[in-house]
Amino acid sequence: MGRIEPIGDFQPFAELARRPATIVYKAYQSSLERFVLLKVLRPEYARDEDLARRFEAEARLLARIQHPNVVAVYACGRHGEHLYLAAEYVEGTDLAALLRHGPLPPALALYVAREAARGLQAAHAQGILHRDLKPGNILVALDGQVKLTDFGMASLAAEHEAEHAGA
Repeated sequence: MGRIEPIGDFQPFAELARRPATIVYKAYQSSLERFVLLKVLRPEYARDEDLARRFEAEARLLARIQHPNVVAVYACGRHGEHLYLAAEYVEGTDLAALLRHGPLPPALALYVAREAARGLQAAHAQGILHRDLKPGNILVALDGQVKLTDFGMASLAAEHEAEHAGA
């Protein structure tokens, strides 16, 4: 795969995930000299004005959550045909990957559950539901910090498909 074109201030260089509605990259934000997670709404979805408005509204909601156990949202914007969300990049792994090696020791399982619950509590205090809580959306950083990510953008793809079925 060749070099990916910049999206505004962000230079994507590694694709992390490809989902029905989004592509997620590790990217470099040149103005602030930091790595970010860049979630890009695929052009066919970004052209759907209702979905685009909801993507932006969800980004604004998530940006209100200021908590160490929730991945921070840095920016949301449009660059050409790309609608994107830039968020904190967490160096580490997710709970799903850890569980593939077998059950966690009880003390570690309790720690991860407690920290994830704190992140959920912070989201709920803002009136935000996760909608897609699963081991793959619970990140464990190299320093041991636990962070929730991906608060249900997957629902956008299903809704887009349902609205356009048979069209």
